[in-house]
Amino acid sequence: MVRDAHRPIRKVDRLRRRTLSDVARELAMNPRQLNCLLERERCTYREILDEARYALALRLICLTDLSLGQIATVLDYASVSAFTTAANMHDSR
Repeated sequence: MVRDAHRPIRKVDRLRRRTLSDVARELAMNPRQLNCLLERERCTYREILDEARYALALRLICLTDLSLGQIATVLDYASVSAFTTAANMHDSR
């Protein structure tokens, strides 16, 4: 169980460092090309990142004893309030 709790935290670190250009490079394409593909799917890189952050937040809540404040910090939210606002916005979709 402890190992399971560490996985989402490691994923957060990788997620933070990945830009659209990084992902495009990994896919062997131009960032504009990737952006166009995302537009065709009616989504943005930012939306995908937000979705990933939300999924990681849920895992951290379920698999760790971290407080909401600690999870907000790990996920780079400015405050617990910003984190809960983002979570509520995601849930209302």
